[in-house]
Amino acid sequence: MKAFFFASVLKAQTPLGPAFLVNPESVGAQDNPDLQFDGAGRLWFVWTDLIGLEPESDRVMARALSPQGELGPTSVLVDTSDIPVTPALAPLIAPLHDPSGGFMLFYSRSDADGFDRVYGQPVSATGELVGKIFKASPPPPSSAGVSAATSLPQGGFFLLEYLVPCADCTDAPVNVDGLALRVDGSPATPYFQVQRNRRKTPVLGVRGSAVDGQGNIVVVWGGV
Repeated sequence: MKAFFFASVLKAQTPLGPAFLVNPESVGAQDNPDLQFDGAGRLWFVWTDLIGLEPESDRVMARALSPQGELGPTSVLVDTSDIPVTPALAPLIAPLHDPSGGFMLFYSRSDADGFDRVYGQPVSATGELVGKIFKASPPPPSSAGVSAATSLPQGGFFLLEYLVPCADCTDAPVNVDGLALRVDGSPATPYFQVQRNRRKTPVLGVRGSAVDGQGNIVVVWGGV
């Protein structure tokens, strides 16, 4: 199933022009869009693009809308064809504190042994990967998936993750934990529990967080 992502610019809840298409057409399905403005006023979009009709891999794509309203080229930020059946999931944007622009990309992906990990890597103002990819989750036997990413006002980032302390344990619950990172992606705090879950399935709706100017964080989630 093909998916198309459209965007509209609003002012006082009124569209300033027609909707415009963000993602070019692809053979495979496209899903999981996210968007954020960077420090230079570019609006960045990321999404996943499945490779082929019966895919074993996918890609994370990115594209920017300039402050002048011009769509830039599409970039491939992640290609999971190196290890089949380990797709990248839920790509998220956290803007860099840089007036020239750019952002930190976060996403979840299984490793070769089947453990879900959270990865991050900086992306330049031109949509190119810079620096080294880093892991932002505990090592196996833990398993984790990122659900929200936010830039912190003092620099660095805050992640919300579904965290399973022991993925090999049959009765391990899936909790929602928070983690603060420094600008270089290294941990600034230990993991701390945001929401304790007694179930083996993730809490629904944990996809939003907001940070004020003092670095206080608000998290929302659903529940049953």
